Amino acid sequence: MKGKKKQKRAKYHTDDLGHYVWENYFVGGKQKRSKRRVTIIGGKIVEDTDKWLSENADGIYFHQCEHWELIEQSPPKEGSSQAEGKAVIEKSP
Repeated sequence: MKGKKKQKRAKYHTDDLGHYVWENYFVGGKQKRSKRRVTIIGGKIVEDTDKWLSENADGIYFHQCEHWELIEQSPPKEGSSQAEGKAVIEKSP
């Protein structure tokens, strides 16, 4: 009978300042360790928050948080009339 597998540790750690990952590097032939701060969204480490926001947020969020530069970069959502290049004009009877 096989024993139970051990649960793997989390890839990121938490302290008073937030989340971090240990980064290993070599200096003068010796290994050093340092903490690298990371952003965790939905349990996953996000390297580029601007890219993640441009893919997942909408124009209203950008406007509320004053991310004006990301409003222009974000692609239009599928299913909207602007994504197809058609303008919607409502005519009153």
